[in-house]
Amino acid sequence: MADSCFTEFVRKKVGQALEHYERVRGELRKTHRVHEDGTFVVYAGAAGKEYIVRAECPKGAVGHYKGRKGEEHLVRVEYDHGEVQYYEGRKGEERKVRVEFPDRQVQHFEGRKGEARLVRIEFSEGAVGHYEGRKGEERLVRMEWPNGEVHHFEGLRGGERLVRVTWSDGLVHHFEGPAGEEHKVRCVHPDGEVRYFEGPRGEERKVRIIFSSGAVCHCEGPAGKEYMVRVELPTGRVEHYEGPADAERMVRAVLRNGNKMYYDGPKSEERIVRLWCVRDGVVHHYDGPKGAERKVRMTYPGGLVVIWERPGGITVVRTERPGNCTRAQRHWRKLRIHALSVGWLLRLYEVAALRPGNSTAKRLCEANAARAVRQRRE
Repeated sequence: MADSCFTEFVRKKVGQALEHYERVRGELRKTHRVHEDGTFVVYAGAAGKEYIVRAECPKGAVGHYKGRKGEEHLVRVEYDHGEVQYYEGRKGEERKVRVEFPDRQVQHFEGRKGEARLVRIEFSEGAVGHYEGRKGEERLVRMEWPNGEVHHFEGLRGGERLVRVTWSDGLVHHFEGPAGEEHKVRCVHPDGEVRYFEGPRGEERKVRIIFSSGAVCHCEGPAGKEYMVRVELPTGRVEHYEGPADAERMVRAVLRNGNKMYYDGPKSEERIVRLWCVRDGVVHHYDGPKGAERKVRMTYPGGLVVIWERPGGITVVRTERPGNCTRAQRHWRKLRIHALSVGWLLRLYEVAALRPGNSTAKRLCEANAARAVRQRRE
C-alpha cells in the first residue's frame, strides 16, 4: 500500500497512438497503449524493459505474446466467438499451427508465415481428416473414423470424390463417379473374394463375384434382391441357376468337355436327372434323390434306348430300337442283360447292344446272368 503513494500515471501521444505509463519511485513504466483504431496493447516488465503480453482488438480478438522486449512473438489469438488460434516461431515469423473451435474441432497447419496450409482436422466425434495442397488449395485426401474405417478421396478442393473405403477387418470398397454421386463398383474381401457392382449411387446391384478359389458367380436382379444365375468354376465347369434371391437352384451344368448335366429339385436338393454327352450325343437319364442318383435310361441319337432295371436287387439292362428291325435285331431288342456292376454293364452293352447278333456277346450275357443267379443263392 505504501508504494501507491509513489505511483503516478502518465500519458504520451506517440504518432496515432496514446501510451500510458505509471511512475513508481521516479521511474516510468509503460502499462498499455491505445491505437487510433481502438486496439489495446498491454505491457509487462520493469521500467525500460516492458514487453507486450496482450493485444486486444475492438473486433473481438485478443492476441497473446511471449518474449522479452523487442522479441515478443505471437503465441495465441482468442476470438469472442470461442475460436482460438495458436502460433509458433520468433517475432515476425510467427506461423499458425493449430486452431481450436467451440465445437471441439481442431485444425492443424504446416508451413512458414503467410503460407501455412491445412494438413489435418480433428472432429469432435473422433474422425480425423487429412489434407494435401498449398495454402488455399488444400484438398481432402483421407478421412479416418474411430471404428477403424478410412475414406480415401481424390480431386481438387471443393470437388473431392470418394474413391475407396477401407475397414479395420481388411474389407475394401471402391467407388467411381463425381463428388456427391459416387457409386460402389467393387468390394475386395480379406480372403481374396471380390464383388462387382453396377448402378447409380444408392442403387448399386451386385453383378459378379470372384471367389479366392477362382470361381466366378454372375448375378442379376435389383439392388438388395440379386440372385445367382451362373457360376464358372476353375475346372471349366459352368453351373446355371434359376429362382429368386436365396432360393436359387441349379438347373444345368456344362462341363469342360462340353457335356451337359441337367438338375431338378429345390435349392440344396438338386439331383441329376439327365446327362448329355457331346462326343456321341448319348443322353443318360437318372432317378433318385441327391447323392444317390442311379442311371435308368440311355438314349442314343439313332433312337436306341437302353433301360436299367433292378428286379430283386440285380441290375438289368433292356435295349429297344425304333422302326423296322431284322430278326437278329429283334432278338437283341428283347435281350435282358443281368450284370453285377457298372463295369459289366458297359462291357456287355458295347458288345451286345452295339453289335447285335454277335455270338460272343450272347455267351457273355448268359455267363454274367448265371453268375448273378449263383451269387444271389449264396
